[in-house]
Amino acid sequence: MIKNKLVEAGFYVMIDAEIMVAGKDIKSFIEKCVRKSDFILSLVSRNSLLSAWVAMGSMLSFFDEKLKKTRFTPCTIDSSFFERYFVYNALDHIG
Repeated sequence: MIKNKLVEAGFYVMIDAEIMVAGKDIKSFIEKCVRKSDFILSLVSRNSLLSAWVAMGSMLSFFDEKLKKTRFTPCTIDSSFFERYFVYNALDHIG
């Protein structure tokens, strides 16, 4: 729904799962997408916070924002990570 609304408003939307080719280097793909973008909307959820690739993309976007004025906006779509024990469960999941 978010993508449809953005497209209707005239934005070009890139979603990794839709445009990334299997077998391609994920790191290079993320770097290229961040550098090509003027605006990055990061949809934050429990699953995204547990993804190393999402973390890398978010950090690249954050620093790119400082260097070339790319707009980076995180947007929560799942509030479960505000739960008291999310960090402990995340550390168990990661480590």
